[in-house]
Amino acid sequence: MPGSLHAAELTRARDAMRSGQAVTAIAILKQIEPEMAARSDFYELMGMAQTVAGNNTAARDAFRKATRIEPGKFSVHYNYAVFLLKIGDEDEATEENQTALMIEPGNANAVALQAKIRTRIQDRDYVSEEGFEAVGAGKNPMNASGRWTNLQCPTCGHKNFMTARVCKNCQSYIPEMDEIIPVE
Repeated sequence: MPGSLHAAELTRARDAMRSGQAVTAIAILKQIEPEMAARSDFYELMGMAQTVAGNNTAARDAFRKATRIEPGKFSVHYNYAVFLLKIGDEDEATEENQTALMIEPGNANAVALQAKIRTRIQDRDYVSEEGFEAVGAGKNPMNASGRWTNLQCPTCGHKNFMTARVCKNCQSYIPEMDEIIPVE
């Protein structure tokens, strides 16, 4: 097996990562990459090293290769999700972590990561180009003043957040506007 020829190098790269030397780990891994191109664990380790080194593009490429090589491996999807959350790509992080949870539904780390991703998505800042009040992280958008709460439910009349599709009060469907008329 070609991978067993480089077991010592993989061990050295893992040891370098444990001691916080991501650049050293990357250098070791690059030397053996041609022979390791069919191994997901190689690209997973490369992705983690590139993440620690701050090379986000290279990290993303490595994790993508790892998921293509071994799409049924939990740790590849989980570590990719951790990376994606770190760089602020919550939507793709959700997809990768949900894949990890499909592989290992009860994994405590993946369940906790999913909760963290969900919180980050809920806390995103909403900023308008028109100068409406910004709803900051951790704030309830329904407490915002002005035009942020001007979407009125046609059934009960309750004011909803402007992106709502279901009324918070009566749970009825709020149809989209037919047309937006620009005001000059």
